[in-house]
Amino acid sequence: MSPKPRDSDAWADQFVYAIGARIAALREGRGLSGRELADRTEEFGHRIDRAILANLENGRRAVVSVPEIFVLAAALDVPPMTLLLPSDPYADVQVLPDADLPFAEAARWVVGESTRLPFTPAHEDPHAEDRYRLHAERLRKALLMDRTTRELVNVATILRVVTGRPDTGEESAFWRDPAEVEGAAEMWRYRLGDEIRRWIAYYREEADDGRRYLVQRFDPDEYRDVIDPHDLREIDELRSK
Repeated sequence: MSPKPRDSDAWADQFVYAIGARIAALREGRGLSGRELADRTEEFGHRIDRAILANLENGRRAVVSVPEIFVLAAALDVPPMTLLLPSDPYADVQVLPDADLPFAEAARWVVGESTRLPFTPAHEDPHAEDRYRLHAERLRKALLMDRTTRELVNVATILRVVTGRPDTGEESAFWRDPAEVEGAAEMWRYRLGDEIRRWIAYYREEADDGRRYLVQRFDPDEYRDVIDPHDLREIDELRSK
């Protein structure tokens, strides 16, 4: 990064203009008219009228709000990052009037994965990098917890199907060989055990809000039929405290 003085108004105008151009390209790529895109935004609870969209796409509107970014991203079936940053992963991104970052570093800064300031601030703040590291760690942990709970639901559901649990509404008749059935079931029990132990470790570390989140994403009571009895006893003891 090599800072150099720039016109801040021109930077802001160009930033919004680029967002409008991306919206137009995505809308046209999906074969949507301006009215159809406006109708889609209404489906997500916040209508952005066709005239506003036209002005934004044509560069006649100099501002775009964060709520508009979120609603338009949902209506266009893309993550908000797609509207905020260029599509070229090798491009530099002018994230501030006097600061360019490589695409990957800009993306990490936007989502909060940066563990340090990606540019030199004009003011002195000895705690700034601590805040970056703290947020990055919170994000990392939240993503890991989300992956674990998703994987638990998937693996527990598969294990029920493999073992022919009646409450799934599916049968395991496609497994003709009993030895093959047991082999597959053993593999999925092992996978489930690994993920359960991760879930337990997170549960031990978390306070009340985190524990409620974990149970909301994967409630052990709903999967008692496939969780190992030893793991169930440990979970029950933890939740009773």
